[in-house]
Amino acid sequence: MKLFRIGFPSTVSYGGKAYRLRPAWPNVLTAADVLSDPALPDGIKISAALDLVIASQHPADVKLLEAAFATLNPDAKTGGKKLLDFNQDWEYIVSGILQAYGIDLYAAPRLHWMRLRSMLESIPNNTRIAEIMAIRGTEMPKPTKYNGEERARIARLKAQFAIKAAPSGLSEGLNGLFNALAAQARQK
Repeated sequence: MKLFRIGFPSTVSYGGKAYRLRPAWPNVLTAADVLSDPALPDGIKISAALDLVIASQHPADVKLLEAAFATLNPDAKTGGKKLLDFNQDWEYIVSGILQAYGIDLYAAPRLHWMRLRSMLESIPNNTRIAEIMAIRGTEMPKPTKYNGEERARIARLKAQFAIKAAPSGLSEGLNGLFNALAAQARQK
């Protein structure tokens, strides 16, 4: 049985200690961008990301960063179709949150990351960002002699709203974190 959660986490436990989080959406997205920046050395990425998401005194430990991201993204899925990119879709996300919930993200910089994720997961279909995610998730129907125009329309829309190949957003930031973890483990 899954218990209902009251509130969102404000601390992360690691190494027998509790560390206060900075769970506001700008901190988490900036940390993800830092982690996905190929120009920065891994040590600087980890240190900067930790400083962005951990408010209390903390060690410069990549495992603490991993624990913080696991706390802030407890049900993060790996694999599957990527339907959203925070950098590429930011304008649509901001307008969709405003349209659906009346919240201007720029006026709500303290909004908890998990609350933003919850809002995006349940954003109404009448928002542009929901339409874009639906387009990205639409399977191309098998060709028949009757659906050529529909297949062409879907292909056009998928090309128009495709996620660009450049690394960005939270999933790439998390990939950067795990690559840094692997590199650090190889050095030991």
